[in-house]
Amino acid sequence: MNALCLAAPGGENLGTGVTRLAAEARSRLALPLPAPTLRPLVRFPDARPGGLTGVPVWLWTDPAPWRTPLTRTVRAGTLRATVTAAPVRLTWRPGDGTRIVCRTPGAPLSDPAEGPAGSPDCGHTYRVPGAYRPTIAITWAVIWSGSDGSSGALAPLIVTSTTTYPVRNARPELVR
Repeated sequence: MNALCLAAPGGENLGTGVTRLAAEARSRLALPLPAPTLRPLVRFPDARPGGLTGVPVWLWTDPAPWRTPLTRTVRAGTLRATVTAAPVRLTWRPGDGTRIVCRTPGAPLSDPAEGPAGSPDCGHTYRVPGAYRPTIAITWAVIWSGSDGSSGALAPLIVTSTTTYPVRNARPELVR
């Protein structure tokens, strides 16, 4: 899995005092890397797991970061700035040219019998076989407050991860 953290372009004015402290606190946030999970997995004859064309794929990541916002405080003399970051969007790029935006971390596929129905909140169906490299990006909204009573929003943070997911055609066999 590859991971990358990017700051989205923002227009905040980080002039002096508390706003600079807020920007520094934002840069010190330790955001967890998303762990992309795709299910169901089929074990292919070469022992590699993957998916099948036409079968709904459930997409999710660890829900823990979605439960509690992250905070960081930076002080300089009597000034203090605290930033708070919370995930607001999960964007999947399955590798086939599509883009899926989810407002949750996705629902795990816990009962294989539910798989064919598709995910209730974050899913995809591959139509063409291939060696896909799905990428997920979690967008974190960032707000700040200062010891002088000031507050505001900073540019969001985006953390991405990539995995592999081979997809093959299913070949039914007639069994006598």
